[in-house]
Amino acid sequence: MPMKKCIALKATSHIFIDQVIYKNPQVPQSRWGHKITYNGGLGKSGIEAMLMGICTITGGVEPDTSEWFPSPPVIWTSYDDFNMDMKRLIEDPDYRIKKAEDQKKWAEKYTSAEFVAKHVTQHLQ
Repeated sequence: MPMKKCIALKATSHIFIDQVIYKNPQVPQSRWGHKITYNGGLGKSGIEAMLMGICTITGGVEPDTSEWFPSPPVIWTSYDDFNMDMKRLIEDPDYRIKKAEDQKKWAEKYTSAEFVAKHVTQHLQ
């Protein structure tokens, strides 16, 4: 799908599912020789959704970024917990809206050009 169409479609969403890979029968596990070396996580499209104010849920393990900045406040799920987590997002709009607001604030702050430039350049000698 062309990027412009993808963004327009995404903009109509309340919930964005980034990546749920491990144990997901829709993802060909044989791609990794039946040994998952990548378990999903927050990707560029998920960050894009957060910046649009769309509540983002993803699989994988929450990264420990505490040394540099707070961990992204996405909803971390697993294939086994996905239905329960999605049900809460659908049935509890106050929770979903609050999470989306927190995610948008985080993404605006920690993915901004100013923050990224400062973070990267502080390591240059």
